[in-house]
Amino acid sequence: MPTLIDRYPISSGVVRMSIGTTVVNGQVATIRVKLLAQEELLPSSTAWITANNLLPEIISRAALNEDTTFSTMLETAHTVQSVYHAYEIQLDVASSGC
Repeated sequence: MPTLIDRYPISSGVVRMSIGTTVVNGQVATIRVKLLAQEELLPSSTAWITANNLLPEIISRAALNEDTTFSTMLETAHTVQSVYHAYEIQLDVASSGC
């Protein structure tokens, strides 16, 4: 189970973001991002993160260096809960230099 780091209100006002990490051998190996949106994030949640320049914020909240790279960024779940779209995104850290 990832450790919850922070809940961060995104400036759009229609999306809430939570970030957690999984640590292996003292290093952050995986970042899990949960997004709760009032509308579907198009064309995909991962593209939405990139288009809205949220990677620096995610990296910062995970306490990693700004030059961190990811080997994968994958949407692992998308469900509709009442009027909300809930997304789970997994980012596997390739290098962090932390």
